Amino acid sequence: TGVVGDGSGETAIVHGFFFETIDWASDKLMDDNGYYLGDAYTDILFAANRFLRHDFCPLGSLFFLDGLTDWVFTDKKSVWDEDIGLELRCGSDIQSHSAKGAIGIRIDGVQDFALEDINIHNIVNWGDAGSDICGEYEKITFETGVDVDKDIQYGYTGSKVHGILTDYASGKIKNVKVEHVKSYYGSAHGIALYKGSEVTLSGDFDINQIIAGSKITKAQAKAAILPNPAPYVCSIHIGPNSDSDTMPEKTPVITIKHDFSVLASGLYGYDYCLEEARVGTIQDVNTPEILSKEESTIINGEIIFQITQTQIRNMMILL
Repeated sequence: TGVVGDGSGETAIVHGFFFETIDWASDKLMDDNGYYLGDAYTDILFAANRFLRHDFCPLGSLFFLDGLTDWVFTDKKSVWDEDIGLELRCGSDIQSHSAKGAIGIRIDGVQDFALEDINIHNIVNWGDAGSDICGEYEKITFETGVDVDKDIQYGYTGSKVHGILTDYASGKIKNVKVEHVKSYYGSAHGIALYKGSEVTLSGDFDINQIIAGSKITKAQAKAAILPNPAPYVCSIHIGPNSDSDTMPEKTPVITIKHDFSVLASGLYGYDYCLEEARVGTIQDVNTPEILSKEESTIINGEIIFQITQTQIRNMMILL
């Protein structure tokens, strides 16, 4: 996301008609010197901002490109010139949502929700790891009042995958199966109960085949730095509250009913949730690298279910 001065001493996010950001990673936007090249769409954006903004733009103040006018309309003007003042900031989307990635069910700010007899399966996030163009970061503040919460969005999280995610929500979850949930380059959670959640769990929970960082090697995970931490896997994750001293009410409150049980198996990742950060126990967590050594069922080009050759032999003996 690009940020420039708004003329009042504050900074503002550069965005188009519908609050979309410009693709700063595109090699078609500018040359190696930072001189504007553009394409048909960015040409329309800057022309509308200059000539039609007050008469045409349907979204008024949501449309902001003023700080880049000189760059676009002046020959041999670099976007990196000091008077342009462009900063690139990473880690959010055009609506500053705090939950990112591929999500089966997202419950954000909802009160008194009820989920029962839920089956979530075959969710794959094949998105790339986050860009390092902004350097290392835990979270980014974009402009006054627009930032992210690192307790929910730590570093780059567009590569994450969740079966169920809650934050700032209250309700009940009963009888859930989450299986075959995978991220190529990010973390994977069967269920994640983040900051502000007040959730009651009951019934049977079956969490299996949760795979974090399936395209990453052990060496790459060991060398991982922010904004892309080592892929983390968890069955039922309880999110942190780094504001617990000043806002203890934001700490997740999880109530476990007497009939609750959870079976968590087939978890793969390079880091995993410890006892204080999860609900229930988990079986051994393996690295995703071992999956390449296993026999697999493939659906639409994706590894969906793994079973080892030893397990196949044992099944044949039982038969």
